[in-house]
Amino acid sequence: MISAADFASAGFSYLGRSYSAMDCQAFVERCMADCGLNMDLGGSNSWYREMTWTGTPEECLRVFGCIPAGALLFILEPPSASTPARFRGDGVGDASHMGIRTGRGQGAIHSSQSRGCVCESVFRDRTVPNGGWNRVGLYRRFSYGEAVDLRLNGEAPDVADSEAPESEAASPEAPAEPQTEYARVFAASGSTVNMRKGPGLYYGLTERVPVGSVVRLLKRVDDAWTRIAYTDARKAVWYGYMQSRFLQPLKQPPAASTYTVHVPCLTEDKARALIRDYPGAFMSSESAVT
Repeated sequence: MISAADFASAGFSYLGRSYSAMDCQAFVERCMADCGLNMDLGGSNSWYREMTWTGTPEECLRVFGCIPAGALLFILEPPSASTPARFRGDGVGDASHMGIRTGRGQGAIHSSQSRGCVCESVFRDRTVPNGGWNRVGLYRRFSYGEAVDLRLNGEAPDVADSEAPESEAASPEAPAEPQTEYARVFAASGSTVNMRKGPGLYYGLTERVPVGSVVRLLKRVDDAWTRIAYTDARKAVWYGYMQSRFLQPLKQPPAASTYTVHVPCLTEDKARALIRDYPGAFMSSESAVT
């Protein structure tokens, strides 16, 4: 864990450094390295999805009471042709630029392509309109001090979340107690359902779970979200949150071996009737679901 205040201050030593030598992501990661945290996620979109918490500046003020120095700032836009292909369909958007909230000077520091160097820009703890800073990211590897303790929805994050690895690899986390509740992932349309890092659509994507997959139910957060464990085809286990409406509880644990029968339905009503009559049945099509 690094001091967010030290991280924010580290950026000033690079003022004037050429953008060609250090783009926005490289600048942020250089400042982290100066504070003892070596990271390389390959772009601002990866970093946005790595955040423990993301939201608008106004949401950050409402949830945490402040926007601390060292928070990461992002410009989040709708996906476009320039958005990396692997991020276009996950429902998060295009985090096209990133910087650091300094808490002094003009409020933000970043490596700007338009200005050609590391520079300051205006950020006064509120959304900057017309293509400016509009998202704040808080990261669990930063110590923000007593002002922000990274509580999610008023509750401390699960230990498993706080100990998850930094890469996009599957987490080695194992539940303390054996889990006996299961559900099958289903959707009225879509071939996959998104699993997220937290209980909300503003959290980053953990994995896309194929419709029909059987998952373990770990914790029901509220009526809308459930924490689950998903084992993929490689036998890697992923932990995250999914909207409860995409989870069909199973009356008994899945058999050791299963088979799938595809039954075409001409109408959605017929498909829903099939699901009611046959536990474990699910609907699917070709598009993705958030």
